[in-house]
Amino acid sequence: MLSESQEDYLTTGQRWGASWADLEPGITARIDEFHRENPSCPVYGIELRGPSPPFAENIDHHLYSEDRGRGFPAEDRRHPLTSIEQVASIIGVELNRFQSLVAKNDSGYIPAMLSFGASKEEIESIREADRRAQGLTESDELNAKADLTRMEKRGDRIRVRCTGRPTSAHVDGLHGLATELLLTSREQWEYYGPRFRRFFAVMEGEASWQGGTASNGYAGVQNPTPASQELLLTEFWNPAPPTE
Repeated sequence: MLSESQEDYLTTGQRWGASWADLEPGITARIDEFHRENPSCPVYGIELRGPSPPFAENIDHHLYSEDRGRGFPAEDRRHPLTSIEQVASIIGVELNRFQSLVAKNDSGYIPAMLSFGASKEEIESIREADRRAQGLTESDELNAKADLTRMEKRGDRIRVRCTGRPTSAHVDGLHGLATELLLTSREQWEYYGPRFRRFFAVMEGEASWQGGTASNGYAGVQNPTPASQELLLTEFWNPAPPTE
């Protein structure tokens, strides 16, 4: 979309959780040079955590907790529009159907795409493109399938103990099987379901994040402490689901 609009842009090699502080030196130098030469031209960072340069603006739609390990403050960047929708508005273009489905997928996953009238083929195409964009490999896909064969189910909840980090391949494979999903691994825990805000609140003070719609979403935490893991299991796996 930016290429078609002949906009200048730079792409960091960081994975999900990218930050201004961890931008490659070459990118930082080019941003500074561009600003010096074009002081009245806005500079935007798309979903980059942490403090931005004073001349730059953030485009985001997530809520982040304080990340003490990386020195990032808590940040409420929630926005009614997804990042791609915000970019489209800034550069004055209208999203095509594929881009609109990308936005729906970003904000509300498969249910949002279904509400938009997406076909089975469109959903599969968007989800496959999403996994590729995240850097998932064929090995990741196979590992996820193996993990899912060992899933545990309690009522309308499912827990998967992931041999590696939880990925979208796990979540895609579980869609429609339960209302609440808990994915756990040595380094990262993730929750998908209506209580995502509670998950985020329980992890206050740790490197956690959340996103989604008003009624359903996701939350995750990086390297939860043993005490935090016990809290999460007590609230999201061990007890019976709440009746409210």
